[in-house]
Amino acid sequence: MPIIRPDTWIASVLQAGSEKFLAGALYAGWKVGRIYDSLARRFGIPEAASFQNLLDFGESMVEAGRIMQSLPAGGVVPRELMPIQPYLFGNQPAGRRELWRVSAHLADIGTTVYSDIAFPEPPTREGIDIDITTELPDYVRKYPAKFGLGGFDLGNVIEVGYIFGEARF
Repeated sequence: MPIIRPDTWIASVLQAGSEKFLAGALYAGWKVGRIYDSLARRFGIPEAASFQNLLDFGESMVEAGRIMQSLPAGGVVPRELMPIQPYLFGNQPAGRRELWRVSAHLADIGTTVYSDIAFPEPPTREGIDIDITTELPDYVRKYPAKFGLGGFDLGNVIEVGYIFGEARF
């Protein structure tokens, strides 16, 4: 992605963290027109080139997720394939360097939950899998309403999916 001036349309989208909406919409198969309308309502009408640059950035986020999904346990997404979001974590990154959105299928209740996880260093696939399978069920139990769940045993995570990833630097 080219250097982004802070007073541009694309910078406004990134500063608001809306690239996560974009990548999630692309992953879910939304049509480009629907994505455009949603972003234009919030941030104003972009120039065609700015919108295309943002779409390309969102696609690179989803591609990072595909790459992570295909890696062996100790694999790391190569640095040159990670999309760089200069405003990720705002002005206070506090040791956070990468953000991954993952899905975790909870087999015992037949549902999938989604979570964003920040890491101080580029994580391995195995590291994310371990974090998700050991920590996410406890988090969901603690805050079931956040995930639209509650009142029953969550069971174990049986499958972790990678939706998208991005890095601050």
